[in-house]
Amino acid sequence: MKTSSDPPHISVGSLVPPSEGGVAERLAAIVSGSTDAIVSNDLNNIITSWNHGAEHLLGYLSQEAIGKSLDFLVPLDRLQEENLIFQKALKGEWIGTYESDLISKNKQRIAISTTVSPIFDTNGNVIGTSRIARDISTQKKAQHELIIANQEKAKRAAELLIANEEKAKRVAELVIANKELLFQNEEKAKRAAELLIANEEKAKRVAELEIIHEKLQDSLMETIVLARELVELRDPYTARHEKYVGELARAIGEQLGFDADRQQGLRIAGYLHDIGKIIIPAEILSKPGKISAEEYALVKNHVKAGYNLLKQINFPWNISRPVLEHHERLDGGGYPNGLTGDQISMEGRILAVADVVEAMSAYRPYRPALGVEVALAEIERGRGSIYDEKVVDACLALFREKGYKINVEDH
Repeated sequence: MKTSSDPPHISVGSLVPPSEGGVAERLAAIVSGSTDAIVSNDLNNIITSWNHGAEHLLGYLSQEAIGKSLDFLVPLDRLQEENLIFQKALKGEWIGTYESDLISKNKQRIAISTTVSPIFDTNGNVIGTSRIARDISTQKKAQHELIIANQEKAKRAAELLIANEEKAKRVAELVIANKELLFQNEEKAKRAAELLIANEEKAKRVAELEIIHEKLQDSLMETIVLARELVELRDPYTARHEKYVGELARAIGEQLGFDADRQQGLRIAGYLHDIGKIIIPAEILSKPGKISAEEYALVKNHVKAGYNLLKQINFPWNISRPVLEHHERLDGGGYPNGLTGDQISMEGRILAVADVVEAMSAYRPYRPALGVEVALAEIERGRGSIYDEKVVDACLALFREKGYKINVEDH
């Protein structure tokens, strides 16, 4: 017999009027078979019902859970919040979906999406609460992983931005160096100012483009081409020389089996190999006929000037060394350091052959164009003594077997 001190017995059938026949039984079957955890408790927060969904979610059988306070499932940091929600439900409020956590039998913290609603007796009095809980651990884990992934992407983006800013800074430093070395008189200074404006605009565009990592290589190439064209402005009689030397050097590297990255380094070295000529007066560069010994000594300084400029730039390849060595010869008869044999880098040897072949093929103010065959005969004559034999063989194979051509009419 039930006394006033006994907790009210709660069943699904007691919530449905008797006139509704088997509705209570059908509702009880739905609750029992639900994959969601459905738990009810009395006014003292003691668990009074526990379906199969709750068993599956939390690991406790119904006989282990019923009769215990719901608090034993609640993490300590959630206890105050859950007690406030329980008190609201006892006042007849329905608590809409919110996220919380429960502790399973194996002590795992499970993220849930839950609703809490009051249970009324047939007289409309609140006699307990009912909670429907759904496991959202997978969704929470996915959200957490997405947050971590986004944080990593943001970190990489920040690192890329810093790298691009450093690259832009180095480009700006190169522009300043060019400004200091380009011109020595008022007319030259005027042209330098015009070029500086163009360079500053280019540097600005490069800095903007470098925010997008995919365009970084294109921006670098634009700056290199600009530097090459600056030299061509100073020496119109050798216009396109640097370009053709760079292309021929790359083709020789390919013939020797170099990978694409090393070939690109050769091309860049060729494009910039005469950048040091910006220190040479234009009247010497374009002088018809033979130059004096003093003028020739000044011309030879262009390799060191180019080296000093390029060594300050952190290229992905070693550009400054082959630029310094492109007038060295295996027998020690070259300049500026009279290097011999293996003292000269492979890139320096390739650049030397490409420079000789292109220069001899094209017109110069002091002589007519000699033609490709004369140039090839020259390197063939010096094979193994002046020029590296493997480089010479590769160059000869390009022209005589693969039909490589230099557009001498474009000079």
